[in-house]
Amino acid sequence: MIIFITFITASEARLSSLIVSSGTLSPSFDSDIHNYNVTVTNDVTSVSVTVTSVVNTITSIAYSGASTTSVVSLNVGLNQLTVTVIAEDHVTTTVYTISFTRLPCKFDI
Repeated sequence: MIIFITFITASEARLSSLIVSSGTLSPSFDSDIHNYNVTVTNDVTSVSVTVTSVVNTITSIAYSGASTTSVVSLNVGLNQLTVTVIAEDHVTTTVYTISFTRLPCKFDI
């Protein structure tokens, strides 16, 4: 599990985009939807995840800038990534969860 913690202005604690480099978010991204699934083939061993806040200027504990990208290594099976956005008021939070499923290797017999 990887956690991004981001501080943004006032009580706004939502993302304006969440992008994965492989596979497709299901359902499609909507800042008010907090749980997503992505299925990738076995040859995909990692994915880049890019998040952008609703507010253009954010400060992140681990990263800085309005957009944060992280590379996530994937094991075969279920892998979960949690993105926690904390507003500047340190009270308002929004948690987004992405469940990646990396399919097992298929062998021809």
